[in-house]
Amino acid sequence: MKRFDELQLMKKEYLQTAVPQEGVGCVQDAIIRAKKEKMATQHEKRIRKLRSWGMGTAAAAAIFVLLPNLSPAAAYAMSSVPVLRNIVDVVTFRQFHAESPNHQYVADVKIPQLTAWDVGGFSSVSRESLKKINQEIEMISQSLIDSFEADMTMQETQKGYAHLMIDYHVIWSAEDYLTVKLVTYVGTGSGYERDYYYTLDLHSGKQLALADLFDEGTDYITPISQSIKEQMRQRMAENEDLVYWIDSEAGQDEWDFQSIDPDQSFYIDGQGRLVITFNEGDAAPMYMGCVEFVIPDAECKDVKG
Repeated sequence: MKRFDELQLMKKEYLQTAVPQEGVGCVQDAIIRAKKEKMATQHEKRIRKLRSWGMGTAAAAAIFVLLPNLSPAAAYAMSSVPVLRNIVDVVTFRQFHAESPNHQYVADVKIPQLTAWDVGGFSSVSRESLKKINQEIEMISQSLIDSFEADMTMQETQKGYAHLMIDYHVIWSAEDYLTVKLVTYVGTGSGYERDYYYTLDLHSGKQLALADLFDEGTDYITPISQSIKEQMRQRMAENEDLVYWIDSEAGQDEWDFQSIDPDQSFYIDGQGRLVITFNEGDAAPMYMGCVEFVIPDAECKDVKG
């Protein structure tokens, strides 16, 4: 209990904690390396899983797997008839790398794009959804690149550090959905990761919001929010080093989690479960990174079939 109280009292001081200037570069380099290593490990695991999955698919899917520079993860949908109808590829659309002579400004960017192959026709809804997703990804990425380049041009007159990393991966959940996760990391003294999730219904071609998973009029916000609160309390009870913004004392509860947003970020995992996601600082101290909560099936009983 003492440990929990100490961590709760650190909330308001957390974001104001300054890193000594002479140590910022080393800290940022270590963060960048750790994030890259984590992504590389996750990528290798996904590749192994997908290779195993691909061995049992139909010949048409196998051809898709062999296409260069394309991810087969969740990129096809089978209709009620044995025809591979909508195929969506996720490819590396653009890469950007920059580094200052003193290595204090580093950018490593990989921008994805969703593209569709016409197999039995592809709806205008699907094309519009892909266009919207691609435009948003490009806008987010270019905005971060522009900001980084502006910072780097100032390095001759102002000492500082800036790191930019953008990457992506495909979350394979089931044959019905494709979710692309865009990962962005910006480090300027302190680092901040922000993730964006784009989920496509491979049958309708529509980009899904959280509300689209439930029947109209369903109160999905209350049970999901309650489940997240219970998980926060359970995790902290099991591990005293974990802290979430919940159950703070009066006067220190301005950051406490109350409920998810109607358009809360989410994805559907490999077991078909709903996963609610939060960016750094939204539901827990920033040192805990981006946090996720798997919502039990009981709370998702009204999910559309």
